[in-house]
Amino acid sequence: MMIWGKNVRLVSKVEEGQLRIEGTQEELKDYLSQISDENLSEEDVDWKFIILDYSQELTAIGTLIRRDLSDAVIRQIQLNQEPSPEDKEELEAFYARTLERIEKAAATLMSREPRLAEEFIREKERINIESRRSRKTRLEKPLSVQTASSNVVDMMNCLRRINSQLTSLAYAIVRDSTRSGKTPVHSPEIEMEEAWLAEDGVHKKQIGQ
Repeated sequence: MMIWGKNVRLVSKVEEGQLRIEGTQEELKDYLSQISDENLSEEDVDWKFIILDYSQELTAIGTLIRRDLSDAVIRQIQLNQEPSPEDKEELEAFYARTLERIEKAAATLMSREPRLAEEFIREKERINIESRRSRKTRLEKPLSVQTASSNVVDMMNCLRRINSQLTSLAYAIVRDSTRSGKTPVHSPEIEMEEAWLAEDGVHKKQIGQ
């Protein structure tokens, strides 16, 4: 990662990558626009737009990395202050998990398997829950510790947002399969949200005892 090598020049590599993503997305839009919907089934038309929408999400992710994530990394480098071992471990784990999720998103795109998409959504909700817990734990620490970790928090929040945008593909696959009657309607994100609220309520009750 750029942060551990303290190499601000790597930001230019990020910008080059963003330009390639944007160029590929434009080429994809041009290619798909040449495919007439008249020659496609309803399912294929839906799939065409799923691919197009996902390419736009990847472009948005590239912008997020170039703008917000890179800025947070640069601020941390300029501070010339090593993150705490706890912060470093958590950030590296979240980064590795995000890379894994990118690979899973590609697999989900290729398979178009609703069950795989549903699991991808559930995993995203687990990540959101873990992020809330981490943020809550940090807010309970002294203000000086919170300030020292602020850039790390910003970086982890960027990674969380990347994970959320990756999941748009899975939502589209589930919606498409539900509309075509291939799978029952599920609400994994609502289930996970309810589980979080229930657990949080138990935690608050224990604190009050």
